[in-house]
Amino acid sequence: MNNLNSINNKIIIISSPSGAGKTTICKYLLKKIDNIELSISYTTRPKRKNEKNEKDYFFINREKFYELAKKKLFCRDCKSIRLLLWYSA
Repeated sequence: MNNLNSINNKIIIISSPSGAGKTTICKYLLKKIDNIELSISYTTRPKRKNEKNEKDYFFINREKFYELAKKKLFCRDCKSIRLLLWYSA
C-alpha cells in the first residue's frame, strides 16, 4: 500500500477471529487514510474491560438486537453458536 489516500469510494472489510488484530489494523488505517470512517457493530456480548459503548461496539441486549434485525437495520448479522452471542453491522 504505497498511497493509502488514493482509496476513494471503497469499502474495506476487516474480518477475522477474535484476538487476531482487527482493532490494531483499523486504528492504523484510521491514522493513515484521510476521509475514512469506522463502522461500529452491534453486539449482545458483555463489554470487555477497556471497551466503550458507542465507540468499540453498540452493546445491546438480545431483545433490542432482535427488534433492530426484524426492522432490517443491519446489512448483516450472525450468531456465535459457541457463545450464543449476536454480532451485526
